[in-house]
Amino acid sequence: MMYMKQRREHILDYIKAHNVTSVDVLAALFSISYCVNVLHLPSQLILNGVLLACLFECFTLPIFGTLSDRFGRRKVYIAGMIFQMALAYPFFLMLDSGVVWLIYLAIAAGLALGHGSVYGAQGAFFSELFPANIRYSGLSLVQQIGPILGGGISPLVATALLVQYHSHNLVAAYMMAIALLSAICALALRNESGE
Repeated sequence: MMYMKQRREHILDYIKAHNVTSVDVLAALFSISYCVNVLHLPSQLILNGVLLACLFECFTLPIFGTLSDRFGRRKVYIAGMIFQMALAYPFFLMLDSGVVWLIYLAIAAGLALGHGSVYGAQGAFFSELFPANIRYSGLSLVQQIGPILGGGISPLVATALLVQYHSHNLVAAYMMAIALLSAICALALRNESGE
């Protein structure tokens, strides 16, 4: 019954949750594989970059959460997705440079700014999509199914594109398409706060 009444929100929210996880996984995990297997850089070097980016994200998450309280969840979320779209090609250019600080900057921008901006607004944004009487069930379904699909499929798609075409260009285009789709879904969603 709950699903039938909230079907539109579920579908759009699954897509959003899928896409947030997809971009996060590509920035964090695919960058490790890309740098080690394509650029032949030491794995520890890239793991250190991801660790630093995660540390920075610990500070940016509450900042973006506060910004979402002030300016609106949807605006911060969409701004984060637009940032991720803009970052996609420069992300790979920075990785391809082989310069350690540029690689770290790329990963930090992807996680601390790109993912942080979206994830900082996401908790409140997602919870406001469902009425209080079904909020827990709605969020549970969205948060379990969306990330499983996004986190599981995205690295496979990115790897297949890289292997097939021997270029990061289509992987960057895939990242941009994911972010664009998520921004469109965020625009289409209605929430309980009237935003």
